[in-house]
Amino acid sequence: MKKVIGFALAISILAVGTMFFWENGRGFPFLSAYLFAMFFCNALYGLLSLIFQRASIYQYEQFVYDYKPTIRGYCAKYLVMAVFTPNYYVQKRINRAPFIVNRLLALIFVIWFWILGFTTGMIYNI
Repeated sequence: MKKVIGFALAISILAVGTMFFWENGRGFPFLSAYLFAMFFCNALYGLLSLIFQRASIYQYEQFVYDYKPTIRGYCAKYLVMAVFTPNYYVQKRINRAPFIVNRLLALIFVIWFWILGFTTGMIYNI
């Protein structure tokens, strides 16, 4: 039951958080705001990963794999999974590369998510 409540709470937080992009009907449609939020959250988390790559990988693993079985723990797990999963898997893969190649690929990844976010915004003339 705690999982269900945590999942429902996470979905509610995401829904309310993305409604701020709507702006009285002039902004993003409701479901497209999820993509916009995910792209920009991944871009910001990717910028953090440029400096603290292993720490960001560790933080994701703590939220997703080593959570406490409480409603708050499940809610945090599902929020992090919904928003930061693409960044985690890419950072985990490029972490094995040599330092210069690693940082170059991480920078390209961050730029890619910024482009995706701005492209999503341009579709709706924002």
